[in-house]
Amino acid sequence: MTVSAVIPAWGETPLLARAMDSVRRQTASGVELIVSAPPANGPQTALAARLAGVRRARGEWILFVDADDWIESDLIEALLRAAGEDVDAICSGLVRGRRMRLPGQDIWTDGPSDVFNCLCAKLFRRRLFDGLKVDAAVAYGEDLLATACLLHRARRIVCVQKALYHYCENDASVTHTMDGRRRVLDLMHVGQMLRIELPEPRFAAFHDRITRDAMLLWCRYRVMDGALWREMRARLTTPLLADARHGWLKKGALLCASCLFD
Repeated sequence: MTVSAVIPAWGETPLLARAMDSVRRQTASGVELIVSAPPANGPQTALAARLAGVRRARGEWILFVDADDWIESDLIEALLRAAGEDVDAICSGLVRGRRMRLPGQDIWTDGPSDVFNCLCAKLFRRRLFDGLKVDAAVAYGEDLLATACLLHRARRIVCVQKALYHYCENDASVTHTMDGRRRVLDLMHVGQMLRIELPEPRFAAFHDRITRDAMLLWCRYRVMDGALWREMRARLTTPLLADARHGWLKKGALLCASCLFD
């Protein structure tokens, strides 16, 4: 097998047949289709299901397709054209709603973003998963966590300027039904793990954007939750108040929250 396409699916998955059919219609040969559920004795998350699928995979490359989504028939063929001996990851764009989103020439400049965060719409060399350490219990921000760790391991990353993956909104998905407090906590946890996995100074702006996204989630879902603010401040924002990279608007917002809740 050249490519193993892994679809995480368990419970109610009414659109699963569409996702599977889009993989079966691929113009590329040597495509293995794996539909995987999370282990019964582990966290019931999409990331756990994906990793379970990878353990069963026989392909040299791994492609993830969510059970709600679908892919164009030439996606795998188009991405494989960019493969080379030193290439470990191939990234493409996606279609979300009516908008087409393409990666930049350097995928790290995109993230965190729709294009970067999407674990799908990318081919990963199978060896990148060997010894991969990610918390499979994360249910929000898990794509960002896994994508960043995998791309950080890659020798070379190629970006293809095509959008052949269709990301479909599903109001019944875990992402849309999750409690707001859990979203903030999960994203803070992801930020902490990535600061450990990607400690190099060149990722400073990348980490800042994750912190900003956690703050925006707090503002959107739990702005009056003082306990959550204190936990977020203790985990992420305390060193940022003195960081020269942050403007007065952000520092002012942090200081106002500190006066209210600390």
